[in-house]
Amino acid sequence: MLTSFFFATLPLSSLAVFLLSATDVIASLFYLVATYAWLRYLRTNSNRWFAATFVCFLLGLFSKEFVVTLPVVLLLLDLIIVKRTTSILDLIRRYVWFGVANIVSSYLTVLQKR
Repeated sequence: MLTSFFFATLPLSSLAVFLLSATDVIASLFYLVATYAWLRYLRTNSNRWFAATFVCFLLGLFSKEFVVTLPVVLLLLDLIIVKRTTSILDLIRRYVWFGVANIVSSYLTVLQKR
């Protein structure tokens, strides 16, 4: 109850703060949706869920840089929580697109910062 009061009364949702932190919220949304889509992909093995994960990952990369950690989280979900035995080649096939997108986005970020 006390936490709700502090959240309601602090000026976190003022316009100046909102404009700076809107990208954090959007990137977090894409991060969570990509994680959900990935778990659905692991359950159904449907290319539609893989594409949804990848699109959310790309949109999250366009929003904020911390989304580059998503492939690591997805790999940990795959290995620790789902615990399905898959070969190394299958894991590489799954995650190669995320690695390529990370490399391209990192390269574009470095070019933009110059």
